[in-house]
Amino acid sequence: KNKDNGQKIPYKRDYDRPDVCPVLSALRICLRAISLQVSPTSPLAVYASQSSTSSFRFITAAQVHRFLRLSAQAVFNLNPKDKSLASWTCHSLRVTAANLLHRAGMSDSYIQTRLRWKSNTFLMYLRNTFYSADQHTEALQLSNRNLPHIQTPDGLRYRPLEDHERFIAAQQSHAPAA
Repeated sequence: KNKDNGQKIPYKRDYDRPDVCPVLSALRICLRAISLQVSPTSPLAVYASQSSTSSFRFITAAQVHRFLRLSAQAVFNLNPKDKSLASWTCHSLRVTAANLLHRAGMSDSYIQTRLRWKSNTFLMYLRNTFYSADQHTEALQLSNRNLPHIQTPDGLRYRPLEDHERFIAAQQSHAPAA
């Protein structure tokens, strides 16, 4: 993505979770390429082919897009014609990685370096997630002790009830006791 091809980033093998271990994934990719006799100067992202001209085919961005969109459709129970599926692209992997590292408490500089971002552009992807919505809600949990004491005429509230709050309060007062 950043045109700095050939960079080497060390990864540690995850013995506790081999199904998601990036080291084992890389080894499987390499072993597949070797078994399919892919040239050492060719990309490693290949799959077996029944073609008479080659034992393998390269994995394309279009195939990855299709896989991501089918996965999103299945996970989020989306209609195949849902327009939001178009937003699932190869770039989604980079965005997700940035969000996962952020959620894990990694610093911005760590995320930028580890994911090889040349600028802080990745920060714009750390928005509008369920996790950030949870954080926002938690941050807004103020105790009444932190608010100024301004009583309403009834002495019970810090501000008058709004219309929708009066409606809910009326409904609750008429509800049978549990």
